[in-house]
Amino acid sequence: MSFDLAQARAVLERTPSVLAGLVADLPDEWLRARPTADDWDAHAVVCHLLYVEESDWLERARLIMEAGPFTPFPP
Repeated sequence: MSFDLAQARAVLERTPSVLAGLVADLPDEWLRARPTADDWDAHAVVCHLLYVEESDWLERARLIMEAGPFTPFPP
């Protein structure tokens, strides 16, 4: 399968509604539960995804275009 920007955009546009559907009406104690002290809870994961979606995606896309898809992102 080759990359198609229009298809990728269509998938990414669904992300907010998919995430909302996954966590809607769940008790806060479930959303805040962490499997271990080092793991993220569901709330933190969704917040991270929203942050990346709103502020970091353009920089990551630029890095992928410049360095290729197999180069790790810098910390």
